[in-house]
Amino acid sequence: MSKTALLYGFLGSNVGDVAVTRGAIETIRALGMKGPMTVVAPKLNNRARDTWTKDVWRHYPYLDLVEWDFKNIPQERPVTVDDIDDIATASLLISLKINDADTFVYSGGEHLFSYGKSGDDWNLLLRLAPFFAAASMGKQVRLLPSTLGPFNTPLSDVLAKRFLSLLPDIPVRDTHSLETVANLGFQGRFCLDPAFFINISDLLSCDKQPIANLIMRLDRYGLRVGEAQSLEYAQYLVSNGYGNSRSYNIHRDVAKTLADKGFQINVIIQTMADEAPSLSLYRELSQEPNIRATLSKPTSIEAFIRELSKGRVTVTSRFHGAIFSLLSDRPATAIFFKDHGNKMPGLFEGLGWSHLCFDGDKKTANQIAEAAIARPGSGDLRTKLDKYRHETIESMQPYFHRTGKALIRAGTPICRVCGCGLCDEEQSSFGFFCQEHGLERFDFELLISQQ
Repeated sequence: MSKTALLYGFLGSNVGDVAVTRGAIETIRALGMKGPMTVVAPKLNNRARDTWTKDVWRHYPYLDLVEWDFKNIPQERPVTVDDIDDIATASLLISLKINDADTFVYSGGEHLFSYGKSGDDWNLLLRLAPFFAAASMGKQVRLLPSTLGPFNTPLSDVLAKRFLSLLPDIPVRDTHSLETVANLGFQGRFCLDPAFFINISDLLSCDKQPIANLIMRLDRYGLRVGEAQSLEYAQYLVSNGYGNSRSYNIHRDVAKTLADKGFQINVIIQTMADEAPSLSLYRELSQEPNIRATLSKPTSIEAFIRELSKGRVTVTSRFHGAIFSLLSDRPATAIFFKDHGNKMPGLFEGLGWSHLCFDGDKKTANQIAEAAIARPGSGDLRTKLDKYRHETIESMQPYFHRTGKALIRAGTPICRVCGCGLCDEEQSSFGFFCQEHGLERFDFELLISQQ
C-alpha cells in the first residue's frame, strides 16, 4: 500500500490553520488514497502540540507526525541557485523520516509566495525543498488547492516554475492564483479549498436566529504583511486605539447597521491575533443601548461550525471564517483589504458570488450590511457546494492515481529552470538545462552575478 507524506501540517493558534490540515487529510482520503500518512509540521510549541492531539490526531489516530524546524537553517544571506540543490537532497527526506513515502502532497494554504522582503525567498525554498528532493528520487509530487504567489524576485520565479513543472495538475483555491500560474507559463484550475471537505453534517443547527456573526481580522496584519510589521502595527493600535484601524472601523459600522435592522451581534474570535481587537469591538458595541452583543471564542472547528449555524448572517474578513460559514449552511459576506492578498475575492469569484465580497477601503458599511441580509438562499448554497466538491474530486482523482508527467528516475540531472529531468544534452558550469530551456542558463548567470 502506498505511503503519503503531507507537507505541511499547520497547527497554530488559528482555527483556520487546523482547517487546512484536516481539510487536506479529508481531501486525500476522498481522492481514494487510503495508505499510511505522515504529516510534516513546522516546529510545534506546546499549544500547537496540544492542538494536534485534540483537534487532529483524535480524528485520525493512524497518522504519524514529524516536526521540522526549518527556521533554524541559516538565512542571513540571500538565497542562490546553488542552495536549491544543496538543500533539496535525499538526506533531507531521510532526516524527516519520509524517504519511504511514495507521494508527496502539498497541503494548501497561502505560504508559497515571495514579495521580495527579507526571508521570503528562503521561506519559499525551504517549503519546496522536500518536493524537489522527492522528485529527484522518483517520487510523485502533488498539490492540493492552494493560493499561489506573487513571486516578485528572480529566484522565487525560478522556484515556482520548478515546483509547478513537477505537477501533472495545478489546482488553486482562488481565481487570482490562476493568473499567477498563467504568468509563469502554466495552466491551473479553480477547485475548492480542502477545508470544504471537512465532515460537519451532524453539527448544524436548524434554528436560525436573528443573529449576525462577525469575524474580524485587522488590516496591515498577517503572514503577507510580515511578522515584524504586523507586531509593530498591533502595538501601535494598542497604544493609540483600534479606531485607527480601517478593518476595525468598517466591522464596527457594519455591526451597528445590522443591529439597527434587528440583529443581535455575535463577535467571534478565530485566532489569537484577533482576540484583543475583537474584545475591544465587543466592548464598544455592548456600550450602545440598542445593540445586543455577545462574544464567542470557539476552540475547535466543530465549535466554530456550531456557533455559526445558530445565526442567519455572517460578515467576515477571515478566509476560513467564510468557509466555515458556507459549511454551516450560512452564506457569508466577505470584507477584504489588499494587505491580505487576493485569496478572499478570488474564492468568491470562483464560486460566482463576487457580489458578496467587498473591498473594505471602497464600500460603505450600509452596502455590506444590505448585501449580507439579501444573501442567496441556503438551497442554492448547498447545491453549488455539492457540485464543486464533486467536480474537485472528479478532476483531481486521475492525477493522484497515475504516474505524473514529472516522475523522474532516481539520479537523473534536474533542469534548473523546469525540473523536468531531461538534461542529457545541455549542461554548463552552472548546472543542467533541458533542451527547451538551454538558453536560459544566461538568466542564471546574470542572477548569480547580481547576487
